[in-house]
Amino acid sequence: MKTALLAAIAFVGSPAALADGFSSAMGKVDGWAGWRVPLAEGVAAPCCQSHSRKGDLHRRCHLDERDWSVTTHKPVASGASGDLLVFARIEGGKVRRLRVTSEDCPIDSTVPVSDLGAPAPAESVAWLTAQLGTSQSDEAMAAIAWHAGAPADAALKAAAAPGRPMKVRENALFWIGQTRGAAGVETIARFATQDPDAALREKAIFALSQAEGTDTFDRIRAIARDDAAPSVRGQAMFWLAQQFPERAEAEILSLITREKDESVREEGVFALSQLGDERAAKALIAVARGNYPRDVRRQAIFWLGQTGSDEAIAFLDTVLSAPER
Repeated sequence: MKTALLAAIAFVGSPAALADGFSSAMGKVDGWAGWRVPLAEGVAAPCCQSHSRKGDLHRRCHLDERDWSVTTHKPVASGASGDLLVFARIEGGKVRRLRVTSEDCPIDSTVPVSDLGAPAPAESVAWLTAQLGTSQSDEAMAAIAWHAGAPADAALKAAAAPGRPMKVRENALFWIGQTRGAAGVETIARFATQDPDAALREKAIFALSQAEGTDTFDRIRAIARDDAAPSVRGQAMFWLAQQFPERAEAEILSLITREKDESVREEGVFALSQLGDERAAKALIAVARGNYPRDVRRQAIFWLGQTGSDEAIAFLDTVLSAPER
């Protein structure tokens, strides 16, 4: 590893240990091992964050801290070099912890770390893929996603494929959206529209809504309009409201008008309530006053009562004070 890595970490051993292969070297580790691979271009680079005993946030983290969490900072520019550091804590042949950071993230360790150098990315990805579905599954998926190159691309797609556990599939789709750019959005969109499992399609909508670097409004709108499953259409309206409030209002109103399923109409009204207090109140009042089915107007009045905005309260006062017919 580069000597500029992290001076606070004491490395032992030599990258020459990889002569027998990365998996073989990992099989001999008892304690912490660390290695480096190229970091995917254009992604927000990972770093740890932790809190001191006083509650202050700081950026130097200890490998063994239990409250370790990951934040991100500036993306690696296209064509620029950058490395991902992967650390694994192995005890009795079991992987107990996985940590990932970029090379400029300040971390430390009070115990030596076995230096596994720079294995081929495919070897690193293969070892991490074997950890999917274990107690370190989430961390392994994130580590795979931050790898540059085709082996990581293929591993993420394979993890999202039918036949894998739902949690693994969902996690893979999320990370594809976070780290694979426009090509990743195309992959997620195929799952969101073609996967036979409606529950997976719902998860794919979330991944689409969170995808980095590409506007996915039109894709989610099409799902809200066309998917065969009511639950999927409802989820699509919810994420339109969450991620695109400025554009979602008119679209959701249109979808509610044409929607035949009562449960989906109710989801649509709930989605309107998520647009932000002022925008939500205006949209819900328009529904309550509009030429919508009775169940839709009733739901709009209910959610107006939950917003607590001045405009909503004034409207409800008007409704309640109106003379009975």
